[in-house]
Amino acid sequence: MKKVILIIITLLITSAIFLSSAADGDSQEVRILMISSYSPSFMTFFDQIFGVKSLLEDINYVLDVEFMDSKRFYTEENFKNFTQNLEYKLKNSLPYDIIVTADDNAINFVMENKDTYFINTPILFLGVNNKENAKKYAEDDYVTGVIEEPSIKDTIELALDLLPKARKVYAIVDSTPSGQGDLTTFLEQAKYFEQLEFEVIDTSYLSFNAFDQTLQRIEKDDIVLLLSLYVDKNEVRISFKEGLEHILDHINTPVFHPYQHGIGEGLIGGKVISHYEQGRYISQMILNLVNGQDIATLKLINESPNKSIIDYKILQAFNLNKDALPTNVELINYSPTLLEEYGLFILTFLMIIVIELIIIISLILNIKKRHHIEKELLEKNKEIYQKNEAIQIFNKTLEDKVTERTTELELAMDHLKNAQDRLVKKETLLSFSKLSNKINHMINTPLGIAFTDTTYMIKSLKDLENHIKSERVSKSTLSNLIAESQDCIENIQSSIRKSIMTLEEMKRFSTYNKTDYALVYDSTKLLTHNLKQNSKFDNVKLQFEYQNIIKIHMHEMILNRILYSLVENAVDFNPDKDLTITILFLKEADQVKIIIEDDGKGIPKDEQDKIFQPYYSTSPHKIGMGLFIIETIIYETYQGKFYLDPTYEKGCRFVITMDASEEFHHID
Repeated sequence: MKKVILIIITLLITSAIFLSSAADGDSQEVRILMISSYSPSFMTFFDQIFGVKSLLEDINYVLDVEFMDSKRFYTEENFKNFTQNLEYKLKNSLPYDIIVTADDNAINFVMENKDTYFINTPILFLGVNNKENAKKYAEDDYVTGVIEEPSIKDTIELALDLLPKARKVYAIVDSTPSGQGDLTTFLEQAKYFEQLEFEVIDTSYLSFNAFDQTLQRIEKDDIVLLLSLYVDKNEVRISFKEGLEHILDHINTPVFHPYQHGIGEGLIGGKVISHYEQGRYISQMILNLVNGQDIATLKLINESPNKSIIDYKILQAFNLNKDALPTNVELINYSPTLLEEYGLFILTFLMIIVIELIIIISLILNIKKRHHIEKELLEKNKEIYQKNEAIQIFNKTLEDKVTERTTELELAMDHLKNAQDRLVKKETLLSFSKLSNKINHMINTPLGIAFTDTTYMIKSLKDLENHIKSERVSKSTLSNLIAESQDCIENIQSSIRKSIMTLEEMKRFSTYNKTDYALVYDSTKLLTHNLKQNSKFDNVKLQFEYQNIIKIHMHEMILNRILYSLVENAVDFNPDKDLTITILFLKEADQVKIIIEDDGKGIPKDEQDKIFQPYYSTSPHKIGMGLFIIETIIYETYQGKFYLDPTYEKGCRFVITMDASEEFHHID
C-alpha cells in the first residue's frame, strides 16, 4: 500500500513539474517598445495606448513607452537628447521583440535609425498622416501599420447637413507639418463643393491677437473647420485647450474637427479619426506576430478607421436639427427620451391595436351592408357601362385635342427656332460690323497717309517725265524731286509699319474668353519668369502684394500680357532709371482692384489724357496701341475700368477695377 501511495505522489510531482515547464514555455514574455511623437499630456496618447493594449489580455507582454515630446519641443536639441537617452536605455535593457510608433515624427525617427537600433525588428506604426512616407516605409518587409487620414470631405458634408445655408467654409490651421498636410487635403476638396468659398485662416502668417480679430468676421451660418492650432507666426506655442478657447471666445458658430480630441469640450465634432481604433489594428497585428505570422505578410491598412461623432449639447446650443444628421452618426452627451428609445415599439403596438379595431369595425359594417351591396351592384354595373361609354367619347375628344395642340406646338417651335436663328445672325453681323469699324479706324489712317504719299509720288514722277521730255530738267529740280520721293517713301514705309504693328498688337490680345480664369500666384510667377528672359528688365525690382485674392476670372495669358505690357511701358518710359514696380491684388467692398505702380518720373499732366488714344506714344519705336487695347478688353469683355491714377505723385500708377461678385475667391 505504501508503494502505491509513493508511486502516486511521484507521478503527481512529475506532472506538476511538467505542467510548470509547459506554462513557463507558453508564457514567454513579449517585449514591446512604443515610441510616441508627443507626450502623455497630448490628448490622443491614451486613446492610442488603450487601443494597442485592447487585444493583448491573453499574452504575457511588457509595453515600454518613450516620448519624443516633439509637439512642444520641435528642436534639434530635443531630438538629440531623445536619441542619446534612448540609446542608453537600449544598451542597458533586454532587446525588444516589436517596435510600435505613434504619429509621423516617431516613425520618421525609427526609419532614420532603423539600421542602428532596430535591425530585423518588426516595426508597426499608427497615426501617420503622410501617406507617401507610410507607403514608402511599408515597402520594407519589417514595416507595416495604419495610415491616419482625416475625413475632411465627409466632415464638410456633415457640416452642410446641419448648416445648409452656409456659403463659406473656413479652415483654421498653423505651421505644423501635420496641420499643413491637412490644409493641402482641405484645399483639394474645393472641387467637390462649388457652392462654397474655401478660405484659410493660417497662424503661420498671423499672431494670436490678429487671429482673434480675424475670427470675428466669421458669420453665423459659415462652416468652421479646426485643423491645427498650436503655434503662431511669432513661434508662440499654446496647448490644444488654449487654442480651442481662442476660437470659441470669438465666434458664434459651431466648430467642426476631423479628430476625436476636443469633442465634448466645445467642438461639435465631424467624421473623426479614432486613435483607439488605430490602436486596435496594431493590437491585432501584435497578436498575429506573437502567433507566428511573418510581418512581411501583414498588409498596410490604407483606409483610416474613422467614424462620425457629434456632441448633442453643442447641437442644442446652436439650435441645430438633429434629424438632419445621417443615421450612422454617433451622438455623445445625448440621453434619448422614453418615446425616442421605445418609440418604435410603442408605435408598433398602437398600430396593431388600431388595425385590429379597423378590422372589427369593418367586419361589422360589411355584415350590415352586404345586402345593400348586392342590390346596388346591379345598379352600379349599369352606371359603369354608361360611364365607360362617356369615357370612351371623352378619350376620343381628348386625343383629337392633344393631336391638334401638338401640331400647334410644333409650328410654334419652328417659328421660335427660325426667330432664334435670325437673332443669332443679326448679332453675328452686328459684332462683325463693330469689329470691322474698329479695325478700319485703326488701320485705315496710316494706309490713307500711305495712299496720299503714293499719289504724290506718281505726280512727281510725271513731272519728272515731262521735264525730261522737254529736256529742261535742272540739277536742283532733279534733287528736289528725289528728296520729295524719298520723303514719300519713308512716309509710306512708316504707315505700313504702323499698320503691321497695329495688327501685331491686336493679335497679342486677341485670345481671351470671359469664362476663363487665372490663378493669381501662378500668373505672377509666370510674369516674373518672362521678365527674367529679357535683359531689358535687369534693372527692375518687381514685387507683389496679395490681399484676399487667389483666383481671377480672366484668361491667364491675357492677364499676363496686360501686366507684361504695363511693366514694359514703365521701363521704356524710364530708360535710365532703376525701377521698383509693385503689383497689388486687393478687394474693396464689391470691387476688386489690380494696381500697377512704379517709382519712375511719372507721366506729365498734359499727356495723361492722351495716353489711351490709339497711336499716341512718346517712343518713336512704338505705335501707341497697347493702353488703348487693354482699356478696350477690360471695358467691353469684363465691364471693368482701366485708368491712370492722377493723384499718385511718387511715379506712375495704373488701376484695373472689376466687379467682384463672381470673379474672385478669397484667402486669408
